[in-house]
Amino acid sequence: MKTAILFIASQSDPNGLELLRSVIDKTLKNTSEETRIVIISEGNADLLAGFSKIAEQRIDLTHGIFRNVSHAILHAKNQGLLGVDLLFFPTPGDDIDITSQTIDAFVNAYKLTGAGFIISNHYELVGDTGDERTLQELKPGSDPSNIIIPSRATNSTFFCHGSLIALANKFINDRVFDEEVFWGTNYAIRMGVLAQDGKIYTITSPTYTFRRGKPFYPGEGLQEQFSQKGDKKLEKHFSYIHDPARFEWGPISFQKYLKDIGAFLPDSYFTRKVPVDPTLGKGISFVMPTYNRAGLLHYAIDSIIEVRKKVDAFIPIELIIIDNGTDDTPNIVAPFVQQYPDLIKFYKVFGKTLGGARNFGIQRAWNYIIGQLDSDDVLTGDPVTGIIEQFNKTGAAAIIGIYQTAWRNPATGELVLDHQVVTHDEYLCGQSNPLLQMCIPGPGAPRYYRKEAVLASGGYPDLLYGEDAALSDQMLKQGFLIERNMTAANYIAVRHGANTDSEQVGANVLMRKNYAKYSFKISILEELKHLVLSNSYYHKYNNKVGF
Repeated sequence: MKTAILFIASQSDPNGLELLRSVIDKTLKNTSEETRIVIISEGNADLLAGFSKIAEQRIDLTHGIFRNVSHAILHAKNQGLLGVDLLFFPTPGDDIDITSQTIDAFVNAYKLTGAGFIISNHYELVGDTGDERTLQELKPGSDPSNIIIPSRATNSTFFCHGSLIALANKFINDRVFDEEVFWGTNYAIRMGVLAQDGKIYTITSPTYTFRRGKPFYPGEGLQEQFSQKGDKKLEKHFSYIHDPARFEWGPISFQKYLKDIGAFLPDSYFTRKVPVDPTLGKGISFVMPTYNRAGLLHYAIDSIIEVRKKVDAFIPIELIIIDNGTDDTPNIVAPFVQQYPDLIKFYKVFGKTLGGARNFGIQRAWNYIIGQLDSDDVLTGDPVTGIIEQFNKTGAAAIIGIYQTAWRNPATGELVLDHQVVTHDEYLCGQSNPLLQMCIPGPGAPRYYRKEAVLASGGYPDLLYGEDAALSDQMLKQGFLIERNMTAANYIAVRHGANTDSEQVGANVLMRKNYAKYSFKISILEELKHLVLSNSYYHKYNNKVGF
C-alpha cells in the first residue's frame, strides 16, 4: 500500500525550520522506505535541502505561494506527489515521532474499515518541562459528537484530533481541502470527509508521541495576521476559546456539511413567532434544579436577593428551586422562603432527570421569561433589565448571554474570579442563521427562554446532561430565533468538582451522557433532512435532497 507523510515548511513557522528538519530526520529514520515524504515549502524555493542521498530518494519537494494549507496540498496533488492510498498529515508546528508501527497501525485500520479519516490515541508530552508523557484518548469514530465537534474523550477542554490524521486517497480533493478555510483546516477536512459519506475511525491503541508546538498557520500572510492579533492566551494548538478556527466552524465548514447532507435551512426559516400567553407576568423566573448541594445553595440564593434590590421593583422576579436530592437542602432553603415568599419558591421532587427537573420548574413559573441558574453559580449586576428589553425588541425565543468563570475556596467559601469572560462568540457564526449554532457544544451558562417557546418546543428533553443544548436544538427545528447578548457578564460560573444539578457523575458517566447529548443533535439533523425533503422551496439551498 502506498503511503506518504506531508510536511509544510515556512520561514514564518514560529517553531523554526530546524525543528521541522529534526522531525523529518526522525521520520526518515523510523519509517520504512516504502513511505514517501512530501515537503511543501512556502515561497519561491525549497526551504529544506541537504538531506543525505539515501534520504533524498524518499523525498518529494515542491514550493509555491499559497493562500492556506488546503491550497498548498492541492498544489502538491496537481504536481502528482499525492498519488498514494493513505496520506498522513501531521499538524504543522508540532514535534511528532512517527514510526513504522504508526504507519502500520493506520494502514491496518484503513484495510479493516475503509475509513476516510483515521486518527488514533497517542501520548502527548506536557507539563512544565514538556517531558511528562500523558496518554490522550480520543472518542471512537462512531461517537455522534464527532459530527459536531472534535474532542478528546478524557478532557473536554481540548477539542482536537491529536497531531496526526490519515486520509484515504478518494478524499484528497477540493471539497475536503477547502480553500475557503484558513484557520480550521483539520476540522474542515473532517467535515469534508463526512459530507462525502466517508467514515471516521479511531485507533484505540496509542500509535505516536508528540509535543504540541506554537500555533502555526501556513499560508500567505496568515502567521503574520495571527501574530499581529497578539492573543497571548493561545500558546499551543488547540484552544476552543481562543483559536481563530472556531469562527470558521459554523459559517464555512458546518454550513457546507449541512448543505451536502440536505439539512440546511435558510435564514427565512427562523422567523416563527413566539406564541403569547397574556396571563404570564412580564418579568423573569429563574429556575434552579439542585442535587445534594445544601452547602452551596445560599450563594446562589443570596445573589438573586441582591438582583432583586438592583432591578426595578415593578419588574417581577422569582427563583424557583427544585430539589432532586437527598441532603439537608429543604432545611437550608426554608428560612429564605419564609423571609422572601414572593421571591423564593421551593419544590421537593424525586427521581427527576435534569431536563425533567427544569420542566417541573418551568410549569410552575409565573413569568414569561425563564432564566437558568445552576445551583453552584451566582448572578451579578443586572441580569434582568437588558434581557427583557432584548426579548421585547427581537421576538427571539431564546437569548444566550456571556459569563465569567471563577472557583470557590472549599475551606473559606471565598469566590475567586479568574478574570476570564467566556463569550462563546463563535456562537454568532458571523451571521444570523441560528441553525449553524448546532456545531457548538453548548450554548453557555446564562440562558434565557420565552416560556411559551419552551412549551411549544416540547420542553427540555428528558436528559441527565446537555438538556440545555438539546432544548436549543428543538427550538431551531421549530423555526424559532435564538439570539446572543454580549453586553455584560452578569453570570458567574463557579468551577468545582462536586456534582451536577441532577446527580453525582464520574468521567465514564459523563462520556455516556455526552453520547446521549450528541445523539439527540444527530436526530435533529435527520429531522431537518425530512423538512428539506418535504418542502421543495428549500431544495435550492441544498446540494443533496433525500436519503
